[in-house]
Amino acid sequence: MKKRFFRPLALCALAAALLATVLLLPGCNKSNQKLRIIGESLATEQYGVGFRLEDVALRDKVNDTLYQMKQDGTMANISQTWFGKDVTGAFQAIPDTGTDNSWDLVKQKGTLVLGLDASFPPMGYTDDNGNIVGYDIDLAKEVCSRLGITLTLQPINWDSKDVYMQAHTIDCIWNGFTITAERQQVYSFTSPYMENDQVLVVLDSSPYHTLADLAGKKVAIQKGSSAEDALNNAADFKASLAAVNPFDDNVTAIQNVKIGQDAAVLMDSVVAQYMISQQK
Repeated sequence: MKKRFFRPLALCALAAALLATVLLLPGCNKSNQKLRIIGESLATEQYGVGFRLEDVALRDKVNDTLYQMKQDGTMANISQTWFGKDVTGAFQAIPDTGTDNSWDLVKQKGTLVLGLDASFPPMGYTDDNGNIVGYDIDLAKEVCSRLGITLTLQPINWDSKDVYMQAHTIDCIWNGFTITAERQQVYSFTSPYMENDQVLVVLDSSPYHTLADLAGKKVAIQKGSSAEDALNNAADFKASLAAVNPFDDNVTAIQNVKIGQDAAVLMDSVVAQYMISQQK
């Protein structure tokens, strides 16, 4: 009797059918699992636009324009579009102290090159049509329009942002960029325009409700982020974890939580709340 062999195409069809059947089983398709935020935050922080430390004139020009936008209600209108309320707080004017030529150089080339992590909704991210959109993007577009220059968006590896800045590949970082004492040693920041918390995001169906519940568990984090700084400053909590897994962006970290590889992801509350609001 002859042995029977499946043809390659038949094998592929069988495998696809089996996979489809498995994904339809309860609990097997995890991509649509809902998320929630644990009620305790690790840190409260503020966002600003970051420039090279020596580019004070450019920083002052952008800050002056943002202040005008705050005064005439434009910042509030943009906030309303993305958050349903004004999140800008009391944006402050700062004295124009820059005597360098950073603004002159940007004006001469006619464009401001903005560096961002293009996976950071709602501040700046790539939408379903391949366009980079977001709250920070709308603010930056309005600033550039008022200054008579164009806006160029440059996605970067967030963990290498300092390299991009020092190489003059980008002119600023405007992407939910947290102001920290460490960063103020190498960046010149505008006034803070928004507050944020570092929070832990878990599956809604998980048993985790406090920081203590995550003892012995694995937590995901974005490399080079202020979440990483917040975790390092929370020494006791970090020591209680089984492991900390770094990722290039929060979207990938979230997916790792959804497939059960990590119990939580530590991330910006602004991003977490937006992602949760978009859940179906």
